[in-house]
Amino acid sequence: MRASKSNIALRVGGILLVMSLLFPPWAYTYSSSSGNSHRRPAGYGLLFDPPSPTTRFLAAGIVLDWSRLTAQIGVIALLTGGVWFPRRDADQSGEAD
Repeated sequence: MRASKSNIALRVGGILLVMSLLFPPWAYTYSSSSGNSHRRPAGYGLLFDPPSPTTRFLAAGIVLDWSRLTAQIGVIALLTGGVWFPRRDADQSGEAD
């Protein structure tokens, strides 16, 4: 049995979603000696093994970059829905693409 194109789109979207949750974006957080706090992107890393904060500032840490992660999930959902939605009716009626 062949998988329909709409099912393939959902599977690819699901795989992308799982990968973006397993390897989320991280952000360095640090405070300077003057008390100012800063954030900068730290790239992507495994959820269970985040990148190490490497900085010369007093207090340094690393946190999930929730705004970038939310944007990623939204883009994946929009793209997956944009591919899946028009094809679901064609797959149900048996039309070939």
